[in-house]
Amino acid sequence: MRMLSLICLFSLSTAPGCSDDPAVHDPDGALGDGSDASVASSDMTQGASSNSPFGFHPASADKYGYARDLNIVWSREGTYLVWDWSDPNHTGQTSFDHAIAPPHPTLGVPGQTVNYDQQWLETPNDVNLVVNICPFRMGGDFTGVEQENTYLEFVRRAVERFDGDGDLGCTQSAPDCYVAGDKQYPRQVVIDRFKANPIKFWQVCNQVTDGCSGVACKDSYAATFARIQELTYNGVKAGDTAASVLIAGDSARDMYPAVYDALKGNFVDIVDFHRFGSELVYDPQADFDLLKDRLDRAGFELSKLRFWITETGTYSGDPVAGPGTLGDLSYQSEEQQARGLLKIYISALGYGIERVFWAWNILEGFGCDCCIFDYTGLVYDGNQGANSNHCEKNDPYDKGLNVKKLAYYTYKHMVARLAGADWTQTQTVEKSGQLFVYKFLISKTGKSVWIAWSETPRAYSLAVSSSEVEVVSSVPIAESGLDVNEVDYLASFSTQKKAVVDQVVALTLGPTPVYIVEM
Repeated sequence: MRMLSLICLFSLSTAPGCSDDPAVHDPDGALGDGSDASVASSDMTQGASSNSPFGFHPASADKYGYARDLNIVWSREGTYLVWDWSDPNHTGQTSFDHAIAPPHPTLGVPGQTVNYDQQWLETPNDVNLVVNICPFRMGGDFTGVEQENTYLEFVRRAVERFDGDGDLGCTQSAPDCYVAGDKQYPRQVVIDRFKANPIKFWQVCNQVTDGCSGVACKDSYAATFARIQELTYNGVKAGDTAASVLIAGDSARDMYPAVYDALKGNFVDIVDFHRFGSELVYDPQADFDLLKDRLDRAGFELSKLRFWITETGTYSGDPVAGPGTLGDLSYQSEEQQARGLLKIYISALGYGIERVFWAWNILEGFGCDCCIFDYTGLVYDGNQGANSNHCEKNDPYDKGLNVKKLAYYTYKHMVARLAGADWTQTQTVEKSGQLFVYKFLISKTGKSVWIAWSETPRAYSLAVSSSEVEVVSSVPIAESGLDVNEVDYLASFSTQKKAVVDQVVALTLGPTPVYIVEM
């Protein structure tokens, strides 16, 4: 199975890593206005902090109800802030509460009004937002320096509006804001919301081809996108010097180097890359090693860059093949998706990735005619989600609307188990062939948790300093999430106590990762 980067080209697909069109990503109506005692012990701190690496793109399903249950505090929003929508005439008449998203005929989505103030206001205060901002929906042109400056000012206004520092970017008295008569002064409830939890992370578009379209894009995308990245970066920093700017998280790694060269080592704080595939497509090292090498050659200081994955996932069920959908993927069970989920997160954290966002959403139903991205969700949509289509209606693997998959509980267990980890102390203990062992230090307890697996079953001796450990499964012992008791979900994870002899514990590892927890 080859990952998405090898087949996702330009604007030929509606997959998240390809043409992640924000006009259609609205499963919850956000575009509108409006008991094992030891496992459940205090060692597993419930809740997550802003330094948590766990996120979703987006986390909005069930009005963030699932995110709260999972203790997720990061959401990369599904509706992008687009200059073309907020200022369609490119004259500086910016609207944040009445932007117009054009129709998407391919997916049957009509044009609609976007109220950015309202949709972000509805985000819980303890959820940190990552917002994509871009001049054009899918391709477009600046007519000259004047338009470039107008776009830069649009970015600055957006950042000021939501950065919570008391300067809203307005030049007029309420109810106006930017020009007389625009009635864009934000409501007090919006001001208060972002004072409490400002937006501090802005991503430039979604892919490096978002600034061009058609055949000419092949030759022009790098220079075009580099200019968009520079303008957006400067606009963000003009509004908030403390904000961070991500480069587009394209899935085609071979397209990045030309953009890096055009940027000449500037205008990027965080490098993002998207990865999808079967349960065995999880280790990010080869992709990020290549990107780091090209960043270094282009003049970037690697020590000043941070690295994220804002879209990743594997699936359950049997997705169909199609352009930009990763080819012909085989059926995967809920157990395989759950195993793959943990491996994706742990191998990324072990490599040094700072944030990892599962995509698409927590609830199934991306709307791509049953490609992989319709089935990466951790909760079934009952074949009747907002983006359901003809083949989903006959999906034989769907267990019913709002039924949680095994991967949901694996995710919840992972967040709880690693809550309070000192992520700077994460260690790769073993990584050779098919064997993976990672070590995490839990700050609150001072104890270590290892996560280990081997794609080929094998015996393994782990050095530990305690006299006893618990070995805990990472996937519930059940055929489906339908069989897991939600109230006492931890009871579904098998636990075995093992003695440590001469500071070594003997393990038998297989393809399902296990936690090894110091007692």
